[in-house]
Amino acid sequence: MYLTLICLPESGVGAGIDSYYEYLFKAYMLLGDPVYLHRFNTHYRAIHRYIGFPSQEELPYLFLDVHMHRPSQRAKHFMDALLAFWPGLQFVLYVTDIIEEAVGSLGMY
Repeated sequence: MYLTLICLPESGVGAGIDSYYEYLFKAYMLLGDPVYLHRFNTHYRAIHRYIGFPSQEELPYLFLDVHMHRPSQRAKHFMDALLAFWPGLQFVLYVTDIIEEAVGSLGMY
């Protein structure tokens, strides 16, 4: 039996995870395998649900890290530079209902 310990209980779209999301989408674009797009979409929906996008009353349009056990609470109150890629990725997606979200989040950077 293995015991897994989670060192950092916070998560977001910035440092430490940004490349994963980016490469999932790039793999879909390059290889055309729908598995990559499915994985990306699953994460995308969860990010908007748990990181609290426009419905987040405290600092909307900021993808600040949230706590794993309390996703409605911010784990950090600062942006790292690596989460600035997210609005650009939203523009690449170019899905009508995502464009408005991307415009709102671009204003924060």
